[in-house]
Amino acid sequence: MSPPHAAKWMQTHRAQFGKRPLSGLTLPGSHDAGTYQIKFGTSAALESHVITQERSIYDQLGLGVRRFDIRPTLASENDETKPSWNSGHYSNTTIGWQGASCTPIDDIVVDVNNFTSENAELIVLDVSHVQAFQIHTVITDQRGASEADWLDLMERLSKIERLFTMDPPERNKKALQTYDVDTFIGNNKAAVIVLVEDCPYPDQLFAHRLWPKTMSNGQEFLDSSGTSINRPQDTEDAIFATLKTPLESIFGNSSSALSIAQKLQEEKFPDVLQKAIDGLPANLATDRIINADLLTFCIAIMYLKLNIAQGLDGNKIVVYGGALITDAKVHDRIQQAIDKGTSFEVSNDNLGTDPWPGLKKSCGVYYKQNGQIKGRWAPEFSALLFS
Repeated sequence: MSPPHAAKWMQTHRAQFGKRPLSGLTLPGSHDAGTYQIKFGTSAALESHVITQERSIYDQLGLGVRRFDIRPTLASENDETKPSWNSGHYSNTTIGWQGASCTPIDDIVVDVNNFTSENAELIVLDVSHVQAFQIHTVITDQRGASEADWLDLMERLSKIERLFTMDPPERNKKALQTYDVDTFIGNNKAAVIVLVEDCPYPDQLFAHRLWPKTMSNGQEFLDSSGTSINRPQDTEDAIFATLKTPLESIFGNSSSALSIAQKLQEEKFPDVLQKAIDGLPANLATDRIINADLLTFCIAIMYLKLNIAQGLDGNKIVVYGGALITDAKVHDRIQQAIDKGTSFEVSNDNLGTDPWPGLKKSCGVYYKQNGQIKGRWAPEFSALLFS
């Protein structure tokens, strides 16, 4: 079971962020969130090529994830079975459409409802790549979703409880990320925003308490890039694309998607906090979410944004296992390592707490040295390097 600082991290930090715009947060995101199991697939869709996550949506929520990349596909296993909506992972390869139908959309709805019944958090579902397939032995046919298909998908998504909506014309006045965090969860009730991309029936989306991805003026209702309240930024994809594992790069590769993701994370995670200084993203997504590393990044980044906005960028930020560490003695020990240019071992003893017993954690630190903000990260049982 997830500790409150992860399961309820938005409420935990609402005193600091409740009156700030939603863009002041950094939302942990799950890329291809529903591909942690396979229901059925094409002949060439090996599990190792398709699976990009290891935890259910409910478990990902417990690890702090708040924004989910959901790609519904309507497909039947063969000519004899009825089509069903699942989170899909398909790609048009050199040998035709290949991939698999993974977690049922109905199961995702249940996981979200179960979580929000216990935790007053804001959750965002980004629904995109809506497609319909007919899987045959030799070749798989792809077609666009029909109006009846779209309406069926909307009905299923509208079963999500605690959907956040606005009445017209209020909903068209400004983008959702400009509203205060308290607008969504300030009443100690959960809120779920479902954004649907490329739907030709926006009025029907609103009628089902869902949102199209874009407003009538072309602006996104909720920015999916790494925008900041401080300055325009490059997109999250441009900064952190290497944290993701596109299906197209895996077919024909003997390595699994998860092993590729693990290797990339081992290579790239140590530099994420430093690179984020130039982007201060509002969203940060990755494959293979198995612990609190992503939450640790996001808590550190959003507090850096807060400190910069308040002119306090010299204040040190320490996050361990997704928990903000404020113990003055711990900060002093880290400062001594910074001043001496030495290392600091990441351990429960050195950080004065075990915020998540049984889970391997990591520590992220932001600090200012010689007029420059610097970011450091290291997993438990290794060392933060301040040399």
